[in-house]
Amino acid sequence: MRLTNISKILHEYVQSGGNFITLFRKIFFHCRKEVNTRLELMPSVSDVPKFIFEEKFPEIEEYKEISEYYDEKYFSCEDGGDKDAGSIYFSFARLTSALAFFYEKASAESIEEAIYESIMSTGNPEYTVKNVEDNLDKFIS
Repeated sequence: MRLTNISKILHEYVQSGGNFITLFRKIFFHCRKEVNTRLELMPSVSDVPKFIFEEKFPEIEEYKEISEYYDEKYFSCEDGGDKDAGSIYFSFARLTSALAFFYEKASAESIEEAIYESIMSTGNPEYTVKNVEDNLDKFIS
């Protein structure tokens, strides 16, 4: 599980049987807001997933296929030298992948992957991890 590579605290919380559904949802909202802020600085980016702008938590869809689509857009931008657009498509792919893991099954392992993918969607994952760890009480209540 990749979450242990970036946060032993979050890994231990999920494995302890804590309320990891609430934790994931709040981390997802936090990361989506950060991606949204970056997106506002890139008006030329099109083809944005609809859940980026929604207030509510996204409902179940074929997120694995959607994630693969955004990964392809990311690689295309990277190959074409458009690192800014590539960065935002990478974020879309990670958030979409997080939803795929979340809806896959409600297990600690899939939630850990969903949390990891959400955090990796941000422009600064290390800062995001520190923020979540330092404010864990707010993220689990």
